[in-house]
Amino acid sequence: MAVVLSLDGMEFSLQKHQDFSWIHQIGTVFCVFDKQDSGNLCFGVSRGEERYFVKYAGAVTGRCPDEPCRAVERLKASGQVYRDLRRAPGLIRLQDCFQTEYGYAQVFDWVEGECMHAHWTFDQFEKYTDPRSSFYRFTHLPLEEKLSAMQTVVGFLCFAEKAGYTAVDFYDGSLLYDFDRKRMHICDVDLFQKGPIINRMGKFWGSSRLQSPEEQTMGAVVDSVSNVFMLGALMFEMLGGGGRSRCLEQWTAGESRYRVALRAVEPKREARYPSISAFADAWDHAGAL
Repeated sequence: MAVVLSLDGMEFSLQKHQDFSWIHQIGTVFCVFDKQDSGNLCFGVSRGEERYFVKYAGAVTGRCPDEPCRAVERLKASGQVYRDLRRAPGLIRLQDCFQTEYGYAQVFDWVEGECMHAHWTFDQFEKYTDPRSSFYRFTHLPLEEKLSAMQTVVGFLCFAEKAGYTAVDFYDGSLLYDFDRKRMHICDVDLFQKGPIINRMGKFWGSSRLQSPEEQTMGAVVDSVSNVFMLGALMFEMLGGGGRSRCLEQWTAGESRYRVALRAVEPKREARYPSISAFADAWDHAGAL
């Protein structure tokens, strides 16, 4: 049975009560995100004119099947990722990390933006069809604005690749778009790992909509070539009508870029671009045609 808690008038649900008085050392809670399947709770916290995004692991949340200790381990490990990628374009900035009585917290700078996969507000179908959803509104922006936003994503993944990281669990839910300032932010790189990874899970972390075959195959290598598939699938998601469609009729960014994205999502690894950087070069060249 769910337990409803309240911090500064903001209600959220857990499976078990926990004391969150520590958060008032940071400031006043003005919003709570409690529907993540990562095992994390996230808070918007203000102190004077400053705002922060606080990510916390250690509570028994309603949507994560793991024990809280697993979520704590993952959150602790992610701190190094944010530090290594702190100069990457678009990435939110980690300010502090600390242990609490029952868990672990990270404090980030707050950025304005709306999540491109707000599953807690719109289901997987409404996301594509409801004019109020952030994804629908993004896909109906002028093409140049969408391309500029996605260029931030490409630049970020190029930076991560050069830093030796393989993107894991990176999807449209990792993206926040600021419609007023026309800026894309990357908000979640918690599961990124150094170097190639051997898939020991079968179904890897992440959204199956964007996953390469390797990310669904036990024993397969997941690496930059796998990330090329993910990026191509993400381009189809954001610029091609959403869902798993790969048809030119729904694509909005021109035939040259379509051919680049289509090569990226080839099921056979050897048919794809060999790296994110190679994809970026081809994408830029297609835009110049």
